[in-house]
Amino acid sequence: MDGSLRLPPLKYRVVVLDCGHVFEQNRRRLHNLAYRLLGSVADADDVTQDVYIRWHQTEAAELRSPDAWLTTVLTRLCIDRLRARGRERDTYPGHWLPEPLVIAPPDRELDLDADLSMALLLLLERLSSDERITFLLHDVFGHRHREIAAMLGKPEPACRQLLHRARVSIRAGPPRFHVSDDCFKDLVRRFLDALRSDDYASLVMLMSDNATMISDSGGRVRATMKIIKGNDRIARLLIGLRRKRIGRNIEKPMLINGDLGIVSYVNERPVAVFWFEIGERNITRVYRLINPDKLKGAPSLDDRARDGRVPVPDAITLVC
Repeated sequence: MDGSLRLPPLKYRVVVLDCGHVFEQNRRRLHNLAYRLLGSVADADDVTQDVYIRWHQTEAAELRSPDAWLTTVLTRLCIDRLRARGRERDTYPGHWLPEPLVIAPPDRELDLDADLSMALLLLLERLSSDERITFLLHDVFGHRHREIAAMLGKPEPACRQLLHRARVSIRAGPPRFHVSDDCFKDLVRRFLDALRSDDYASLVMLMSDNATMISDSGGRVRATMKIIKGNDRIARLLIGLRRKRIGRNIEKPMLINGDLGIVSYVNERPVAVFWFEIGERNITRVYRLINPDKLKGAPSLDDRARDGRVPVPDAITLVC
């Protein structure tokens, strides 16, 4: 022994970052954020894939927080898309409606976030791109103002002001009535039954006198680009459209981003998606999406039958 202090050998644990695994852990979160920001499944797919490519091109092992890096890159790509889309909206034919993320039979168990409803997406359309991003990142995904400021490249006080303006704009929207899920489904089921049977009187009764219908055709199919006002005019229009395709119409109850709606088929192909706003006792607004570019997520009846999957139910069981 020479009297010198001998230290035990240090043990190091080498951690190898699995880039593919890290991204896959974040993929759903990133896609859902992009979808909420853009309101388009196709755009959310494109942006998420772009982030994936950039992720594999960076030195991921040197990042302090891979999750924050992924969110920041996705947010900035969405900002670019939102600004470009703002210019495109100026020339969009008629009204623009968000594209549903999930259209599924009503008996299917869905693992959906609660804030993916079409109602929230329509409220977000009232906001500027920076307000929309700040609201979602802070109030939905729980990011701090400091993190949001870094993502947007803005001072933290400016981000706080953006959040304040976003909340004010959303609260300033038309009042929403909270009805039970069962009663909401009952109204939609009765609307579906009346539509199938061309029952004009029942359709009128199920809607408020000042009900409105907004259609989004994207200029791809012939349709009115005006808001239809009044339960009488809406009922006459829907029945008139069905009678033009008599014998070829099938309407099915479907979950539209988790809420019950209707998909209309002609020759077993989806041609329209309906979802609704409900007042105290009846339907106050009908949304009608007929832009074929936004109907790609709707299941085709013939495809489901050919693949041997469970057929789309004709009815739903309700307790109300």
